[in-house]
Amino acid sequence: IFKKYASKFAKKGCKFISEDPKILTVFQGYKYKKLDTIDYECLQMYFNLIKETIAAGDERVYEYILNWIVLLMQNLGKNLEQQSYFKKGVATVMKSIISDLTIRINEKNQPRRTAENVMNIIYVTNAEIPVQFDTDDRRHLVFACKTVHQVSEEYKEDIEYFNELSQSYTQEFYENLMTFLLERDISQFNPTLVPTTDAKKQLINVSRSPLGDAIIEYYKQFKYGIPVALANQCKPQNWQLKTYKNAMIHMCTEQSQ
Repeated sequence: IFKKYASKFAKKGCKFISEDPKILTVFQGYKYKKLDTIDYECLQMYFNLIKETIAAGDERVYEYILNWIVLLMQNLGKNLEQQSYFKKGVATVMKSIISDLTIRINEKNQPRRTAENVMNIIYVTNAEIPVQFDTDDRRHLVFACKTVHQVSEEYKEDIEYFNELSQSYTQEFYENLMTFLLERDISQFNPTLVPTTDAKKQLINVSRSPLGDAIIEYYKQFKYGIPVALANQCKPQNWQLKTYKNAMIHMCTEQSQ
């Protein structure tokens, strides 16, 4: 009997979502039911929070955030690497977490194991320079949030706002939100067309290396080609010539690929 019904008792593996009957599907469905119609009124405070506070009133960022969340909901179990960012100092580790199809998990007192990578990461920080970007970065959305409501002696009335906001997260709210996310049309949404924001421009500027600064300063000369001896004169003062040459070769190689 056990041989006959072995597949009922044992699985060859597990995934977040799988159509293979021999694979155990971890996702067992949504917690909330999908509705026939959407009550936008009960979602309005949530939408306003995203638009006015998180997106700081920027319509492009607001629409991108909404569409990105919808993209996650309508593509469950998929890793969407375009919307994440990482520091250069931990680039190898973070890039693996962001883009690899599988991930190695090392739990305490447990043997290491490989698992399907279904993570999509959003960073929230109050650091002035949280990440470093290449000057030609086109993959990451960066935006500075705006303080619209706060809890303090000066803004006591905002306590009522936060109480109302937290109390609005009811069963009805989540059912309407889930329905909205599953029904929203994003057929025209291209996640690779990331809005360019002032916050991102600022991070790119402070992420420039001394070599990048030298190239910007002598851009016209480099654009039309200059003798090596003259190019060496553009070397940052605190760099050794060998380091400068190697960095220049590396940058030129990257740009030509």
